[in-house]
Amino acid sequence: MNIICKLFDRLETDNIARSLGNMMISGVDNFGKRAAYNDLIKYQLLNNRTLLIFQDEVTLDEHSRLKALIATYGKKVYDVGMSSSFSKEIDIFSAFSTPYDKADFIVTMLGYLSEVSETVKTRAQGIFYHAIDYFESTGTPYNLEKIADLDLDELINLINLSSLPTAEKNKKLRFLSDSSTSSAFVDIEMYLLKMKSWGICRVLSGSKSCTDVFSGGNVTVFSGFASEDKAKRELFIKSVLYATRCCIETLVSSGPISVIFDSTDFMQDDVANSLMEYNATRNFAVYTILNDVSSYVNKNGNDLIDKTKSFLVFTQMSDQNARFWSGLFGSRDVQERSYSYTRKRGLFSSVIINSGGVVPTPKRPNMTTTNYHKVNKPIYRPEIFKELRPAEVMCYLREPLIRRKLRIEV
Repeated sequence: MNIICKLFDRLETDNIARSLGNMMISGVDNFGKRAAYNDLIKYQLLNNRTLLIFQDEVTLDEHSRLKALIATYGKKVYDVGMSSSFSKEIDIFSAFSTPYDKADFIVTMLGYLSEVSETVKTRAQGIFYHAIDYFESTGTPYNLEKIADLDLDELINLINLSSLPTAEKNKKLRFLSDSSTSSAFVDIEMYLLKMKSWGICRVLSGSKSCTDVFSGGNVTVFSGFASEDKAKRELFIKSVLYATRCCIETLVSSGPISVIFDSTDFMQDDVANSLMEYNATRNFAVYTILNDVSSYVNKNGNDLIDKTKSFLVFTQMSDQNARFWSGLFGSRDVQERSYSYTRKRGLFSSVIINSGGVVPTPKRPNMTTTNYHKVNKPIYRPEIFKELRPAEVMCYLREPLIRRKLRIEV
């Protein structure tokens, strides 16, 4: 992390996750921003930090270049994407310890993909719980794909023929055979079909546990692609992000982890923002790449900004973004001078005296009065953020306070 360490006066041996905290990189795609981004990734790889990268909209060429960069450091890459050409890697159920938790996870995932009524959610929770509990009780292998292919009548028949204790068997059959359950399952099947058709079940039904994937300096890349439908892409990323957070929550204290969000279009809810809270107590950091900061804040509020400790701001293309960063970098009171003048009208003024004569008298000379008053002005005017050259960057650190303009040297 040679570049970023220099910008913030840090040693290359420092734990940047602790000293710089959650970081944001903002601005147009130029030389400086690309250099900082690559430097950020290299730091994670050199320091054997487990790295998760979420790419919302990326071309195949950009994706390939990222993988090539990671490969030069000999790191294991788990490649998770929407396309069917990506192999399944992660067994998402390994992040949970009970059938109830696994069932709750599936219902939450369905809620990301569709508007699911509370009645259907309740029935879905029970169906998934009884199915998973049956699979585990009988030692039957299962994964998310198998749950997505679930047939209610077949499940009822399997439970009926099983050697489960009578009381347990009857409890499951009463719920699964109820007419309300059967009615709700028609909708549930459609939601499961959507989750499966979007590739979510496939990428989360692998053989590797979350502990194996998200540890040991491994790199996992979650990718949507520019050619895919935007709404579908964002929901895919948000869904796997939620699934990943469930894994991270059980592993975050076991080793150094970094997460890079290479777009924030899918960060509208609290899933991504909640990950940032780990930085306060764990060896964990979130790095966000955000171009249009003013639009994001107007839509989602300041939570993301408030949880970010350090910022690298490159050339801004809009007046709104320039004003935002100017405001974030702060202002100060300055003494501003103003002047007032008393001007003479002529060389002499006439004075009438009692004797009836007129006596010319000299007028007072011009007078200048200097006034001082306090004015609150930005430390860096908005124009500064629009006029940055490709290798120039504005650096801001909340504590200890750093705010300055520098040039990136590579």
